[in-house]
Amino acid sequence: MLLVPKASVDTLISFTKLVSEVSAPREVLPLLAEAAVRDFGVEGAAVFEIAEKTGGMRFVASQNLPNSLSTINAEPGLVGRDFTDELLKACPGLFTHAHTLPLISDKNLYGMLVVFFKEKAAPSEDQIAILEALVQLAAIAQGKVDQYSKLRKAYKDLQRSQETLAQTEKLRALGQMSAGISHDIRNLLAPLTTSVELLKQMTDKAAPSMKIVELLERCLRRGVETLERLRVFSRQTPEEKNSEGADLNHLAQEAIEVCRPRLGRGLEIKTTLCEKLPPVCLRPADCVSAMVNILFNAIDALDGQGVIEIQSGESNDGAWIEISDNGPGMPDEVKARMFEPFFTTKGKKGTGLGLAMVYAFVQRSSGHITLNTAPGKGTSFKLWFPVTAESCQRMDDLAISSL
Repeated sequence: MLLVPKASVDTLISFTKLVSEVSAPREVLPLLAEAAVRDFGVEGAAVFEIAEKTGGMRFVASQNLPNSLSTINAEPGLVGRDFTDELLKACPGLFTHAHTLPLISDKNLYGMLVVFFKEKAAPSEDQIAILEALVQLAAIAQGKVDQYSKLRKAYKDLQRSQETLAQTEKLRALGQMSAGISHDIRNLLAPLTTSVELLKQMTDKAAPSMKIVELLERCLRRGVETLERLRVFSRQTPEEKNSEGADLNHLAQEAIEVCRPRLGRGLEIKTTLCEKLPPVCLRPADCVSAMVNILFNAIDALDGQGVIEIQSGESNDGAWIEISDNGPGMPDEVKARMFEPFFTTKGKKGTGLGLAMVYAFVQRSSGHITLNTAPGKGTSFKLWFPVTAESCQRMDDLAISSL
């Protein structure tokens, strides 16, 4: 019968309390090596954990051992006497015995503790029994912390699923609502379109007012095209293949004209557009809407004072447009959620759908969007689109498959 000294029992209880406070599985193992040397008559200790990819043992922590030992990892099948012999060879002249104690709880192997002794005689059965109790406590703690970590991850995954489901329900309701909205607005735009056509016929082509009439005509045309997109969103009609080669410079100028009425005296738009820009494969109405969304956000961020710069260029078999402002910029936590549906920093004034729709448009167009921002350094959105026919075909296939 093994008689365990009271001091060892007290140490085991203290160790149990200590490991119960850790929040990550790997935090248990260094405590094990420390306790083995400090409280249980061991001259040196090393702790290894299971390497998930290889199935072998990976070094975690040690006490009173050479630093070179940290480079030793056990391959699958090497764990046992061969491995302890290898560890002893890595500590020449320091120890005479090494003993391996596996960390097993609920039939799961989490790692192992290797203890080293300097005496010529092997450690006693009582000493090994006490160490086994210590290792068992550590293994149980490791298992409980591991279970807690898995439960916490599962809870976070469930939270994300619930949030996604809630957003899906919102989008479904939005889709149903958009069907009615598109129908009603089309009825309102029909007489306006006719009236603008009459104004165009009645206005002298050389008159200054003709530019205003033409702007109204373009805005109405883009509005009708946007309504068609709403009908597709509500899944009432299939989307037709209507991607085409478009001039980003021309679309940028069109977006500027749409936004110009919102520009005050303190706001300025500067353009640096590439003269020979290749046409890109996208839907012009969607692109103008995306640029208008970004420009409106820039105007709101500048709060009546600042500069918006629009640049264009070509790279990587595509063309890009970049819209920048010298406003307050965004912190990292806002930047990370900027394209998330229904996320807004404008309170009741915003819907949180503008940039989400911009992102969706860029994805449908086989392009990509880059956001660069930091507090006090302004904000920049760069939209890149492909020019190849293969990319156009891929965009159309993606649009149809999303219906």
